[in-house]
Amino acid sequence: MNYFCPPDLFASCSNTTGVNVVGVFYYSGRSNGDPSYDYMNYGLRGRPCPYLFKPISNVQNISYMFYMMPLLAPYKWNNITTNEEGLAYSTEFFANIPKLVTMSYAFVFTIIPSKVVIDQSTFINNLNYRI
Repeated sequence: MNYFCPPDLFASCSNTTGVNVVGVFYYSGRSNGDPSYDYMNYGLRGRPCPYLFKPISNVQNISYMFYMMPLLAPYKWNNITTNEEGLAYSTEFFANIPKLVTMSYAFVFTIIPSKVVIDQSTFINNLNYRI
């Protein structure tokens, strides 16, 4: 499956202290006032690139980043043949932003399918993160 955005989306951004990436894809999965709206057929579709944040390692806030993106796919789907669980986000996805502090509402109305997990090591580099 493809990434939902270009992997180098933030390549031209300035990596200054305290970078905020708030609401970048906010409502990218919702139709504006369309009564025939079906959330499974509208919006950005694909998985997050594991090195999306690499050019901006000073990110502290990703609040509302994926808000209303129901078609955000898992990084790795589960395998029913081997009974292996899938992975919602690559373990590298947040590893590139060790200064992350806030991610309020970042994943509201994103759907994590059954047999897909958020690995316990996903936030291992984010020591400043506050719940």
